[in-house]
Amino acid sequence: MTDGRCPGLGARARLAGVWIEQRLVVLTLLRGSEGTHYAHVRGVMVRAMTRLAWRYMTETQGEAALSPLMPFVLERTFTRTIDTIADTLGPYGDGPSNQAAIDLVGRYQLAGLLMAPKHRGQGGPRSQSSE
Repeated sequence: MTDGRCPGLGARARLAGVWIEQRLVVLTLLRGSEGTHYAHVRGVMVRAMTRLAWRYMTETQGEAALSPLMPFVLERTFTRTIDTIADTLGPYGDGPSNQAAIDLVGRYQLAGLLMAPKHRGQGGPRSQSSE
């Protein structure tokens, strides 16, 4: 899915490769790290994905396209994305199945961002801290 239409697709494909290669570690970080030193990783991922999506939408559609509700919607969407990644990595132990499922998730999310309705509104992601 790295056909040059979206510059982030190559990085997303490389990240998915790491998730697949390190499947058990990723599953532990996304689902089983409560009470450990790594419990914050899930939140860091959600906030980073939210900031990247916000930036992408701003750059491709302009500030006027963003609703004040968008930070909430993106945060919930990416929280569910983390769950979906873990759900995908769990039962599918082979790389090709993992890659195909993750590609489908990414394809539908990108389509959703591209098709986001244009609203007037101000605001950005609630959390602007750097991780």
